[in-house]
Amino acid sequence: MAENNEELDLASLEGGKEQGSEEQDSKGGGLKKIILMVVAFIVVAGGGAGAALFFAGGDTEQAASGEETATVQDSKEDQPEEDDRDALYLPLDPPFIANAKDPGSRSLMQIRMQVMSYDQEVIDKLRNNMALVRDAVIMLLSAQDFDRLGYPEEKQRLRGEIKRAIEGNLKLPKGGLEAVLFTEFILE
Repeated sequence: MAENNEELDLASLEGGKEQGSEEQDSKGGGLKKIILMVVAFIVVAGGGAGAALFFAGGDTEQAASGEETATVQDSKEDQPEEDDRDALYLPLDPPFIANAKDPGSRSLMQIRMQVMSYDQEVIDKLRNNMALVRDAVIMLLSAQDFDRLGYPEEKQRLRGEIKRAIEGNLKLPKGGLEAVLFTEFILE
């Protein structure tokens, strides 16, 4: 019977060792999880910082050479800084509606747009001469090939043509009209 008790004691000791090792494994597993979470956090934070620098436009080559930086700053001083001024927008309402260039077609286009300038005098001149602006835009729109206007590059081209037509009709100073913006563009 002594032998049976010793066997039980040995079995219970071995079982105790197994339980103890399971507890140690679970504690070690928890530590591994914490370490993995810290490493994952560092990787994500580092990636976020790298992305922020990338999108902020940090050019390390240009920052390294003082001469290039000085040249860029000198050229910026010569130009008026448009970022300091607030952009002014003027909606050209009501929307422009024009027929297709092809007489046999029943196609229509409806375009709503705004003009942008940094100069209040330009905005006032546009507002006071809206009939000339609208006439120039409608004549230009009615001469367009509707099939091509579905492409983004054609819309860009049309924006430029509208801008030049408005500047030419109103004799605006160069750069007075900053942009023509389409806010609605429907082809039917």
